[in-house]
Amino acid sequence: MKTRLLTYALAATGLLCGTFQATAQQGGGAGRGPLLSQEDRTAVQEATREQLTKLRADLQVAQTAAIEAALSADAKDEDIRAKLEAVSKIQNEIGLVYCKAVKKNVKLTDEQTSRMKENPGFGYMTLFGPGGFGGRRGGPPGSNGGGGPSQP
Repeated sequence: MKTRLLTYALAATGLLCGTFQATAQQGGGAGRGPLLSQEDRTAVQEATREQLTKLRADLQVAQTAAIEAALSADAKDEDIRAKLEAVSKIQNEIGLVYCKAVKKNVKLTDEQTSRMKENPGFGYMTLFGPGGFGGRRGGPPGSNGGGGPSQP
């Protein structure tokens, strides 16, 4: 049962990461280019930088705790669930911080809103941020984007 739960959690995370990465590589979903202008993206990044830096560090700690709980020889479902809920709570906070910054700093047009509704995965990533899984996309291990520990 413990192995099955861990397998499902890892598979779901892999699928979500692959979906977000594929959408990002398409440059905006449906092959139409980025939804937000570079100026808008920069404004959102600057507005969220300080809060997200702390939240991503917290997320990495929570993810490590979840992994350790899942790999424990005497792992119990309720212990793993508690660690996964801690991860989810931080991911929710990251999404909320990002969404508030988008709404405050970007005047979304009807076309942008329509495109987000046509492609919910892309719309979700635009409104709630692409980095909810602990670190930025891309980069070598150790760069906080390639799977290694973040470097100061």
